[in-house]
Amino acid sequence: MPDKGFKNDMKTLPIICSFCPWNDLFKDYEEHLKIKHPNPICEFCEERFNSTIKLAEHKQKECTKITVPCPLKEFGCSEPGFFLVGLPKIDCQDTDSLSKWNTTIIIVI
Repeated sequence: MPDKGFKNDMKTLPIICSFCPWNDLFKDYEEHLKIKHPNPICEFCEERFNSTIKLAEHKQKECTKITVPCPLKEFGCSEPGFFLVGLPKIDCQDTDSLSKWNTTIIIVI
């Protein structure tokens, strides 16, 4: 649990809004989000959320439209793919880890 000094130090940190060019102190960020970004929209699937926390959870666990480099990029593929929620993370550089999955990798392009 953070101590009081740590919390006070956090309030004075400069921060840049992740949705617009606004920048100020961390202590004012929550109010800025409530006023200027009350219903943030996922930039990948355009779904609207009632808080930035819900949007962050959506991006981490639910959004199927997030494009990422192909997991086989290290092998020369330059096509973008889609992040598919629930699939295990695969280390493409480690061919042993690829073979142990013993499965077909489907990449949506």
